[in-house]
Amino acid sequence: MKKVIEEFFNINYNVMRIINRGLVFSFAIGITGIALLLTYNTNTVTYDIFKGGLILVKASTIFAAEFIGCGFIIDKIKKGII
Repeated sequence: MKKVIEEFFNINYNVMRIINRGLVFSFAIGITGIALLLTYNTNTVTYDIFKGGLILVKASTIFAAEFIGCGFIIDKIKKGII
């Protein structure tokens, strides 16, 4: 665990910027999904709102994991470790 934390703090600045922007993008998608779920919770007009919100929350989680994982991999490739 300590090694992973050390590698996280030694990531290239440009790669870290891409990871941060990706996480902000994922957060925005997640907030949109949560807003749809709250709309469905207060006003159950159609089931499509629930499914749409659920899909957006799942997609935001997947995007966040991909940005973090791919950021580590790209940093390793740039440093020549892989």
